[in-house]
Amino acid sequence: MPARLPALLPRHLPSRVLSALRSVSSERLPKGLIEETLAAISGVVRDADSAVSATEVATALDLSRVTVRRYLEHLVKTKQAVKQPRHGTPGRPEYEYRWV
Repeated sequence: MPARLPALLPRHLPSRVLSALRSVSSERLPKGLIEETLAAISGVVRDADSAVSATEVATALDLSRVTVRRYLEHLVKTKQAVKQPRHGTPGRPEYEYRWV
């Protein structure tokens, strides 16, 4: 026979506890992002002498530009980096990222 929760505890408490645990893990790092890759990308941006583009970071780490851009956008969202357009070439401006 399964163990029962004490009658003093509200029935919805276990689901609230589990929900709280899920939200903590998703707040740390968005789905699809990995700590090791974030650390590598952060290191390149932090150690750069000037602002870098997603293409430059991707080349340095041998990763795809799209993957690097997702991590860079996370750094901007968490206020660890700032993003600004890089003008001076024809066509769409490329964004550059600088460590805060």
